[in-house]
Amino acid sequence: MAKTKEELREEQINKKIQLKEDYTKVFSTVEGKRVLADLEAIGFSKGGLVFPEFNTNRTFYNAGLQDFANHIKNVMNLDIKELKKQPEPIIDEVEE
Repeated sequence: MAKTKEELREEQINKKIQLKEDYTKVFSTVEGKRVLADLEAIGFSKGGLVFPEFNTNRTFYNAGLQDFANHIKNVMNLDIKELKKQPEPIIDEVEE
């Protein structure tokens, strides 16, 4: 039997909450903070992404690393109250 829209929404919210807890647990340690700082430094999160000689491939690579580090921080900073206020996520299969 397919899950209802509300059950799927609740399941998705619970997965995001669990991920937030997992990321926070891992990246709040001394070691996790060092890893995140390294990702930010490599991707130039705190500065520009472009190399002086403007190497397009390297610029895209750095942008990807920056996105990766930002994703980690965004998950850790996820506001659970706001998440629960968001409109229902898009769900492919719903039993009406």
